[in-house]
Amino acid sequence: MADNSRHRSNLIISALMPIGFAVVLYASGFAPLWLCGLFALGSVPSTVKLFVGPAQADNPTQGVAQITGIDSVAPAIIDSLPDALLAIDQNRIVVESNKMARELLGNGLRGRDVALSLTQPDVSAAIDEALDKEKLGTTDLSMPGPGERFLTLQIIPFAILADRDTRPYLSEDMAGGAILVLHDVTAQRKSEQLRADFVANASHELRTPLASLVGFIETLQTSAADDPVARERFLDIMARESGRMSRLIDDLLSLSRIEMDEHIQPTGTVRLDQVLSSVCEVLESRAADRDMSLHIDLGADLPSVRGDLDQLMQVFQNLLDNAIKYGDEGTQVCVSSKILDASKTEGQPSVVISVQNQGDVIPREMLPRLTDRFYRVDSARSRSLDSTGLGLAIVKHIVNRHRGSFAVASDDINGTVISVGLPIITE
Repeated sequence: MADNSRHRSNLIISALMPIGFAVVLYASGFAPLWLCGLFALGSVPSTVKLFVGPAQADNPTQGVAQITGIDSVAPAIIDSLPDALLAIDQNRIVVESNKMARELLGNGLRGRDVALSLTQPDVSAAIDEALDKEKLGTTDLSMPGPGERFLTLQIIPFAILADRDTRPYLSEDMAGGAILVLHDVTAQRKSEQLRADFVANASHELRTPLASLVGFIETLQTSAADDPVARERFLDIMARESGRMSRLIDDLLSLSRIEMDEHIQPTGTVRLDQVLSSVCEVLESRAADRDMSLHIDLGADLPSVRGDLDQLMQVFQNLLDNAIKYGDEGTQVCVSSKILDASKTEGQPSVVISVQNQGDVIPREMLPRLTDRFYRVDSARSRSLDSTGLGLAIVKHIVNRHRGSFAVASDDINGTVISVGLPIITE
């Protein structure tokens, strides 16, 4: 009877220990809720066994994980987790990884030094410190490339997890290793930066039209109060300035939304011939107002691309609108396409759509800055054409999200040509 009571007491203690550890992790903000949940369920032994393999498959010790049967579902749980997990031994060699880790860092992780996948010096230093001192560690890192990603790395040494349930599954090398958790914080970081940029940009660009509105209102309240001609003229200007502020705010909000999702590649299927046909149909009347025409020369059977339909509509509407706005009156805007094979596009075939107009040549030194926010080659002309200075910045970020390419050329012979390359669906 005493042995049974002692056994029940041990089981209760075994259940409470991971719960207490989970509470400490979550309260300190160190580990995400899902990981704390695994600890609270007593599945640390299961996680360890999943990563390193049971050294004693017939070990008679029964912890909470074995009693609850969680071992049978642990592999599926680990692979379905939203964060990337890696298990490393004391030599920093990757022993196992979950599905998200392989998607983030590539296949072939097992058996490699973790420093080959996480190359930043700060990351290596944080891992070394956590393992050497057998304490929880954390650091931030970024992954450059199309749609830069920001991650938080949490390091949980096996030494602080080991208890009687986990110890049988840990070899000497693994006892000095750790679980690495990579949590994607890109959305939060971008949100913080976008808020700061939005305030700075909006305050700068809205200052001029707001000052104009205030000045005209004061004039209408004083010297022009009884002058119907002046009043009518000032009200027209005020309507234009308020319209410009409205368009500016719309473009800023659009750019913020695009940047927020720039690291997430679209998954939809888009037919570019239909997109371009729709955009040209909308802008034909605007071109006709300037005695211009739109000429579309797309190859037969233009391939579909992986993309976001609304965003690609916005890309080509901005490009064609700019071509009409800045082209010479009485000229033609040409839209053409070509296919580039994988050898010319870093491994994936692409379709390139080019928009060409005839107008003032853009100086070569200004071409790299055309996609900067609020950059204008001719500020006075751009303002007279109601340009917000954000059109090409929006185009660039949408193209980046689609993992595409963007190029601008301008000369006396060909005019200005803006080309957008988008990966073709090959599946």
